Amino acid sequence: MTAKSTPTPGFHRFLFLFIYLSLPNLCFAQSDPPSNTKPHWSGGIGLSSGLSYTGFNMYLMPEVSYGKHNLSIGPKYVVSDSYVPYKNVWGYNINYRYDIMTYKHWRSGISFDFQSAFYKPNNPYNLDVGNKHNKIHEMFVVLSLFYHFTKERRYYVGLDIGSGFFSESYHDLVIGKVNRNFGRTNMVTFTIGYKIFK
Repeated sequence: MTAKSTPTPGFHRFLFLFIYLSLPNLCFAQSDPPSNTKPHWSGGIGLSSGLSYTGFNMYLMPEVSYGKHNLSIGPKYVVSDSYVPYKNVWGYNINYRYDIMTYKHWRSGISFDFQSAFYKPNNPYNLDVGNKHNKIHEMFVVLSLFYHFTKERRYYVGLDIGSGFFSESYHDLVIGKVNRNFGRTNMVTFTIGYKIFK
């Protein structure tokens, strides 16, 4: 069993809403003035859930930031019905984001997102699987919008909407063939996070 392509329902409406919400943040002339302080290191952690080609996913994403540059690396867990029979479908997610603008409690950015998932092949006849794994890779260009609840900017929520491509390879153990699939896909995630140090 493999995941079906999931062009997120109403994706274009999500994108329109995202851009509409981003306009005040991106276009305000009175954006936050440049700080005289040098860029510094900060770190936090976020818990995310969202939709992509693999379906519904959960992410735990530690983040390290330096100025406007942000790097997150963490585990991905696929909880979609399509993959539940295989159990323990784990992967990882790597995200680099550059913050474009901040205005009061708002922050926006653009990021490059890469995520992978791995699971054992379907094996109804108890054939020798060895170390074979099915693999799904996804790559996105993402627009991000965050809202910080306090002036200290420790607690925040975020919305990410992206578009990109997936690459999938899965084993047919009966005929001994590796099938490959490639195409376009979208993603949307919602995040709650906390800055541990800044």
